[in-house]
Amino acid sequence: MNWKKEAEYELRNYSKMKDMVISNEDKIEQIDYEITTLRGVRADGNPVSGGTNAREDWLVENLSKKNELEMMIVIAKKHVDMVECGLSALLDEERKILSLFYIERPKDYIDRLCCDLGYEQSSLYYHKDIALRKFTLALYGVIET
Repeated sequence: MNWKKEAEYELRNYSKMKDMVISNEDKIEQIDYEITTLRGVRADGNPVSGGTNAREDWLVENLSKKNELEMMIVIAKKHVDMVECGLSALLDEERKILSLFYIERPKDYIDRLCCDLGYEQSSLYYHKDIALRKFTLALYGVIET
């Protein structure tokens, strides 16, 4: 397995995972609100025998959806925590380099980093490789297999 590629993948998806946690938490909050909202009872219908009604089907479907969202949040939080743990093993400059290369990636990130850190472009890539190596070691404990 190419652990360096895996580490790059985790860094690139870090922001998306954080956003997904927030988004799914909002969806769960909406489901909880809808589930607990009282609905009027219809007294003019025939009782259902042996089956379910639309409200029960809706409740089961939404509880299932809520369960899936909760599992997705747990997985996403583990990815976010893993990346944050790997980044915490780096120096501030290394974190900044990896953040601009993989996480934020603004349009002019190379020029910005060269200017901020006082590096030539080739030197910047060298420092990026060192930071990525340290990050990968902190994340997985290995670089190559």
